[in-house]
Amino acid sequence: MDFFLKTIETKQIKGEELNKIKNNISGAFVGSDGELYRKSDEKSYPFFKNVFKNRSGEMEQFHPRLNQDNDINWLLASDNKGGVITRTMGSGKTLTSLGYFARQLKENPKYTAFQVVPEGMTEQWTNEAKNFTTLPIVEVQNVDDLIKTKDQKDGKLILLTHKKAAELYKEIEKHFPNSELETSEYKAHGIFIDEPQILQSKSKMGNFSVHARALMKLNAENRIATTGTPIKYKMSELWDLVNWSTHKNHSLGSRKRFESAYGGIGAGTLSQGELVSNKLRKEIDRVYMWASCVWMFLWTCIIVLAGIILNSGHK
Repeated sequence: MDFFLKTIETKQIKGEELNKIKNNISGAFVGSDGELYRKSDEKSYPFFKNVFKNRSGEMEQFHPRLNQDNDINWLLASDNKGGVITRTMGSGKTLTSLGYFARQLKENPKYTAFQVVPEGMTEQWTNEAKNFTTLPIVEVQNVDDLIKTKDQKDGKLILLTHKKAAELYKEIEKHFPNSELETSEYKAHGIFIDEPQILQSKSKMGNFSVHARALMKLNAENRIATTGTPIKYKMSELWDLVNWSTHKNHSLGSRKRFESAYGGIGAGTLSQGELVSNKLRKEIDRVYMWASCVWMFLWTCIIVLAGIILNSGHK
């Protein structure tokens, strides 16, 4: 099931408005693949081609999926200037990032962002960008490549792998300071991280690795994470992603409090697990619009726990 978590504070944007964005089906139609699409227009998708080459090698008219279009509009509406988009593999998160960047570039011709992708994904990312758009995409492999991007005065999307971005973060800070520094000619307006859970420590403790912590120090006005796995080992991973994307505004309180309140999901009895899950949902619903991703994780914990209890009773 497709789903997404978008970090928007309801006290800044009313819940009714959020629901309008999330559930907007105006202009939607069912494609030949059974998916919902929305007719594209030049205003909403600048720099996108009218036609693209599909997997069969045939030229096809471009229309965004309904979820992609709603995700982009939701991100643009965020007072947090970023968020976490969680959807299943193959749901089009790449085009969501490209569509968001295109809208920002149309608004500000000097808009520059870093797109950080998993190892081995740069070629696929570049090919997809070229197939669907005319956006300026620059791949960076080393410091020299990074410095050369400054020769291109206009905005661009700088593509790096997780590892390279972490290794070069000091150089990025040096050459592309925070977008809030108006005196700088070169600015990093955004950083988009694809599948950030890959950056977790190999200790399987749900903590970000040294590379991830270095990468997340980069200053950028817009911080976006796209992932199919927002929670891999423990609930605090969700807190880390939300806190990073919202510029550490602690919308979920302190990490210690969050871990204390929700870190034990799946560790107690079945009824205790349900109580804690409901408490988490009630708290998050005040601040964020949620969907099935986290609840799939929570209910999996509860179901596994129930199985353990039943098996124990049969022994």
